[in-house]
Amino acid sequence: MGGMSGTYALCWLNGRTMRTEEARIDPDDRGFLLGDGVFETVLLRRGQAVWWQEHVQRLRHGAQVLGMTPPDVDVLSNAFGEIVAANNLDNVDESVLRITFSRGSGGRGLSAGAGKEATLLLRASAMAASSDVARAMIVESVRRNGSSVSSRLKTLSYVDGVLAQREAEAQRFSEALLRNDIGRLICGARANLFVWRNAELWTPPIEEGCLPGIARGYLLDIARNTGIVCREESLEDLRADDCVLLTNSLRGVVVLAEVGGVALRPADKCGDLTALLSAFRKRMA
Repeated sequence: MGGMSGTYALCWLNGRTMRTEEARIDPDDRGFLLGDGVFETVLLRRGQAVWWQEHVQRLRHGAQVLGMTPPDVDVLSNAFGEIVAANNLDNVDESVLRITFSRGSGGRGLSAGAGKEATLLLRASAMAASSDVARAMIVESVRRNGSSVSSRLKTLSYVDGVLAQREAEAQRFSEALLRNDIGRLICGARANLFVWRNAELWTPPIEEGCLPGIARGYLLDIARNTGIVCREESLEDLRADDCVLLTNSLRGVVVLAEVGGVALRPADKCGDLTALLSAFRKRMA
């Protein structure tokens, strides 16, 4: 493994596998300058990607929304195979692959230059230690713009999440919850938000400004297929008798023990929720 924050020694950049410290991005790259691009983070287990097709589909969709020609599926698959082989990731229990796709060099200003080559980077990192239970706070100083197209894409501009997570950690909480611009609870800084309320599964609607998370979609599908009532409804606030969950494609499901110092209902006291979480975790295995 290399020495750059747990990254592995070799990355893949624009068609070539190379040492991570030797990789170079053009100073005019619009992803670096303007956040003009999209990314995905993929969980790898022994070199096998969890939900690979879903990540590729979302990356390509995001690129199209931004008016970029999306990366070829075969190019992505071949680059993924090269990264796994180069870093021996099939011998690693869990690791993380980040795919970064930028519009590439475009010169100064907002107008995208014509005929510029996009930048495609694949980079593997160690999986950070985490717990299935966490403490969170609602960050009031940062709001997500529910009407913005970017709120529903994994763009390279992630400053809202960065600032919210920084504030939560400064207050000794591991997770940050965000509201949208009209004050409704919408998501975590790095996860989708669910509430188990009155034996039903609630989650904010995509239209209010949350990312259409891959893990979010799977949890809803499993719940509906097992007869659990699911509501994509606005969440004004949380209640002490709620069980609150966060989902993302790296950590799966995280149960919140408390929000802002107020204890929440544990998952094992929520009847059908325990079986739902078990079924979801088996789907990820």
